[in-house]
Amino acid sequence: MLPGRLKRRRAGNEDIDITPFMNLMAVLTPFLLATAVFTRLAVHEIYLPSPTDSDQVEIPKDEADKIKLILTISVTDKGIIVSNADKIVSFIGVDEGEQNYDALSKILLGIKANFPKEENAIILSTPMISYGTVVKVMDSTRTWRDEESGSRQPLFPNISLGEVQ
Repeated sequence: MLPGRLKRRRAGNEDIDITPFMNLMAVLTPFLLATAVFTRLAVHEIYLPSPTDSDQVEIPKDEADKIKLILTISVTDKGIIVSNADKIVSFIGVDEGEQNYDALSKILLGIKANFPKEENAIILSTPMISYGTVVKVMDSTRTWRDEESGSRQPLFPNISLGEVQ
């Protein structure tokens, strides 16, 4: 052969070596499975009252003079407002950038003592409030932790959600 001439290779059936790729997958698969974040999904059942319930209920005259509770909890970036319909019961300010859920539980516990049969609450929030904050307010509204027994006791389990206007 002449030194300046190149040999022509035939285009034929050449196999692709996938061994390095398989080695990479063998290392990455357990690593990705070990570092994956597994979340626990929970569903909160929310009961909305039907609009005809208030029309069909007849209130006896002696009970009409009593105070009716329409518990409304408004969550804003400045704090939590607890009210009975349009009358403010309490305002809980933000403590070091966090909502004070313990104070909310104590206020709701006091309200529950005055209205033991009431189970409904309305939680209103502004659009800028995070989902986690709304869930923590819902948890504080549904139950409170009994410090003596360590168990959770129900407060206002039937929650309706809305937006502050």
